[in-house]
Amino acid sequence: MTVDVEYDYETEKSDSVPLIVPRLLDYFRKKKITATFFVLGKIAEKYPAIVKDVAKEHEVASHCYDHVALSSLSIPEQENQLRKGKKAIEDLGIECNGVRAPYYMIEKNHFTLVKKVGFRYDSSISTFFPGRYAHMPQSKPFIREMVVEIPVPNWLPFFPPAGLSYYRFFYPLSKAFQLPSMIYLHPCEFMDAPITKELPRIIRNAYARNQGEKAWKIFTDLIERSDCEWKSCREYVKSLPSFRM
Repeated sequence: MTVDVEYDYETEKSDSVPLIVPRLLDYFRKKKITATFFVLGKIAEKYPAIVKDVAKEHEVASHCYDHVALSSLSIPEQENQLRKGKKAIEDLGIECNGVRAPYYMIEKNHFTLVKKVGFRYDSSISTFFPGRYAHMPQSKPFIREMVVEIPVPNWLPFFPPAGLSYYRFFYPLSKAFQLPSMIYLHPCEFMDAPITKELPRIIRNAYARNQGEKAWKIFTDLIERSDCEWKSCREYVKSLPSFRM
């Protein structure tokens, strides 16, 4: 179970953090779910108390410092985003072993930089939308540059990535989707917040479909129907026979 804690719907706002993250923590506690919260460095700096509360029962990993595509940056800028994001979390006294790139957009040097900065695992590989998630199909963890990669699976073979946003968009047809090994979600999906007009209309409509309380019901129904133990990425990596964190 993974939660990407970032700005709300591509804006500079993060109102969902104080409103939704505590609600998620309560729900996860009741359902005995352990999750990884991939937190932006700027969010960690803005809401240190909430991030510390998350760390009491869950893993806090990095989502880089700003929510910017690493593939749009120079190599020094990419390293700076990785390093600053990790430091913002560690400055709160929280161990930070993993990272997920914003938008799942990375360059070929990504694993070299991830290792250099000191991360033990990465979760930035996805296989949908060529040109954005432009990666080779990978469904099982692998090791590159001594870094464990935990790819984001798909709801269906090659389509679409296992994010709640896609599950919401295709709902109720998505009720027939297979249960993937990992899902990701964003706190802002559970808010009836306006979608920034700077986004193309088709993306705004996708974001807005089944958001707010509808999204909460869709998500909790999915959990109720699942017959598995939801763990954090840290716990999952520790269970791999070929790697120990």
